[in-house]
Amino acid sequence: MSRKKRPLSRKDLHLWKKVTDTVEPMEDRATELKALIEAIERPQSLAAGPETQNSKSSQTPVSRATKEDLKALKQAGISKGGRSLGKQDMPPLHALDRREKQRVRRGHLGIEARLDLHGMTQAQAHSALFGFLRSSQAQGFKHVLVITGKGTRGGSDPYADGPSQGILRRVVPKWLAEPDIRSVIVGFEEAHRSLGGAGALHIRLRARNKHGKKP
Repeated sequence: MSRKKRPLSRKDLHLWKKVTDTVEPMEDRATELKALIEAIERPQSLAAGPETQNSKSSQTPVSRATKEDLKALKQAGISKGGRSLGKQDMPPLHALDRREKQRVRRGHLGIEARLDLHGMTQAQAHSALFGFLRSSQAQGFKHVLVITGKGTRGGSDPYADGPSQGILRRVVPKWLAEPDIRSVIVGFEEAHRSLGGAGALHIRLRARNKHGKKP
């Protein structure tokens, strides 16, 4: 059974008036709260919005660029993280093509550039070799010759600050297997005797594509 509502007294009406004077209408309060919430959420949505849109629009190009860049880095002897790649990461060296060697030997296919390392120290020779191979590749050469010399019988060095005779003949093949040089060449072997024999190396360079990057 419900209780009957008693009429408000003057004191109750006076108290109620004080309460209503200090309370804002619900609609205004709701509007204010809504505006406050929007103001708080707006920076977050603006920060997240472009990132979300960009991630969708750039996902494919970024992936493609990463693969292309990684391939170029690998060919240059540098890993994705910036470290030099070891021999196991580099493309293997191959024996020179028999038909190409025959054509070179018969003069149908010429040696396009030569480098003579006689009289150089090991440091000078290494720098000269690297620059020579890079430059030759940039010019589109395929077959080059590096002359190391056969060395003297006694192994003495006529130059006080130069390498002992025969040292370059031994170390140059090792240099050609280093990552920074190995990425430039397909392979190498002792030159035919008509080109210097044991005192020279016939080197086959890697080709470069139209964009200037090695395939």
